[in-house]
Amino acid sequence: MMKRTAVGTILLLVGITLGGWAQPSREVIQPVTVHVNRVDTVLFSDLFYAPNYAVRFLPSNDVTVAFDPSSLSLVIRPKKAFRGATLLGFTYGTTRYVIPVFVRGEEALQKPHVFRYVPDAPVRSVTVTGSFNGWDKTRNPLVDKNHTGVYELALGLEPGSYIYKFVVDGKEILDPSNPEKSPTGFDDFNSVLRIADPDTAKPFLHVGKATTDAHEIVFQYVFDSHGSSLTLKRGNVLAMLDNRRIDDSRIVVKGRAVRIRLAKSDLSGERTLRVLVTQRGQISNMQQALLHDGMASPPLQTLPRWEDGVIYSIMIDRFKNGDPANDNPVKHDSIFVQANYQGGDLRGIIGKIDEGYFDSLGINILWISPVYDNPNVAFREYPPPHRWYSGYHGYWPISDTRVEEKFGSMEELRELVAKAHQHGIRVLLDFVAHHVHIDHPFYKDHPEWFGTLDLPDGRKNLRLWDEFRLSTWFEPYMPSFDFTKSPQAVDTVAANAIWWLKQTGADGFRHDAVKHVPNLFWRELTRRLKAEIEIPGNVRVYQIGETFGDYDLVGSYVNNGQLTAQFNFNLSYFAIP
Repeated sequence: MMKRTAVGTILLLVGITLGGWAQPSREVIQPVTVHVNRVDTVLFSDLFYAPNYAVRFLPSNDVTVAFDPSSLSLVIRPKKAFRGATLLGFTYGTTRYVIPVFVRGEEALQKPHVFRYVPDAPVRSVTVTGSFNGWDKTRNPLVDKNHTGVYELALGLEPGSYIYKFVVDGKEILDPSNPEKSPTGFDDFNSVLRIADPDTAKPFLHVGKATTDAHEIVFQYVFDSHGSSLTLKRGNVLAMLDNRRIDDSRIVVKGRAVRIRLAKSDLSGERTLRVLVTQRGQISNMQQALLHDGMASPPLQTLPRWEDGVIYSIMIDRFKNGDPANDNPVKHDSIFVQANYQGGDLRGIIGKIDEGYFDSLGINILWISPVYDNPNVAFREYPPPHRWYSGYHGYWPISDTRVEEKFGSMEELRELVAKAHQHGIRVLLDFVAHHVHIDHPFYKDHPEWFGTLDLPDGRKNLRLWDEFRLSTWFEPYMPSFDFTKSPQAVDTVAANAIWWLKQTGADGFRHDAVKHVPNLFWRELTRRLKAEIEIPGNVRVYQIGETFGDYDLVGSYVNNGQLTAQFNFNLSYFAIP
């Protein structure tokens, strides 16, 4: 969860990691990476949604498969010395699908990097925390093995860019030997580490121009092997339309040119074409084209495809005051004006939609801050400097059904969504699944749904973001759900999310504090969204999450069984000048 301070409206420019379509016949199955000499297990329902899982896996020359229908666990092992990419087939009903499988060998193992810290005075402990270990402050200690005053740690890291800090006797500091740093966005900096990729001859697949005639469309690509004299063969090209393999007879290879010939009759509606090249254990980039009747650009439509979206984030209270009659800031002698209600409301947003403000900016998705009713009194933050805040931001829910009266009414929220749709704009509601306020009926009536604030060692379970990631409280007045111990809480909160979409007509969610909520909750919510809204309504509900952590943690929530996307904060750190 991001720190709640006085902020206004921002245009989102951070990277987004995308997932796939929700329906069984159309969901885009993302690649699965497995390793030689290792057992890799994935949850099949994270790859492919279906009302039941009566599936049959087809024989493969490259990998072996073990599938447990009861647990939905799927174990994939490479055969012999196979490296590269392959398509693993399975059938559901009468349809055959494929899963892209990337097999990595020992040569792709992480390369060690040595972190080194030389203190000016004796210290008790030194660790490194960063985007490569989920910002865990205890996992990776540096050790003075030779008692020379030099603390070191050799850590395996794949090529890429990382941000990090040293934690010396509990205090975070920059790496004094590394001059490169990046702003955190919170008046601070992180050290930057760049691990070069020793393999500079990575293959790349470029997109060419598509041609068409009366019966078929030919998609053209050019393969770049960076000076290699290797001959490209048709068997090196893997092509998929949605999740079905394109027959080799439709693939033409001449030199480094690749052509995919598809009948127009096979390209009606919304389709996804994916093509990659695998050669001698290497895998090119995957070129993906989102097609509408075979064309890359869809015709004008009421609402855009999610992939064509530009998201505009609105903090309701700080956007526009459209109805002064609902202005009622919290009265408290120690609250700063910046931490109190400013008068922004739903009527103000509706007015800007009506006047075409968002149309003029090219905006087609609005993400609005939480609309829940919040307390009408101020609360003090736990850590110093102990400032007082109101709930202007919306992240202190005291009701699961009421709209904050300072923002407007449920009727106005429905009007906002309807007006947005008339302008070809989708709406994302900000959903808070991690916690409620202590005045919420959920906490008053069902304290057993929540984790404990007092830890066995006497500490408070407050802001322990990594040590107690799934149970930590953000403030003493914000109880955290413990979904791992409360199936009833999972059911109730997931049902509440469905309720908000049905009541308002909104199109999806921005989810708060995703990494502090277990995967089991997101799987249940997404299962219900597909069963109750997406498939019956033939619509796609977009879910984008907020997670600060390494790519493994961020990516663990993005798949067909959980979230559609997450904000890529790691990328944004390097994009900030």
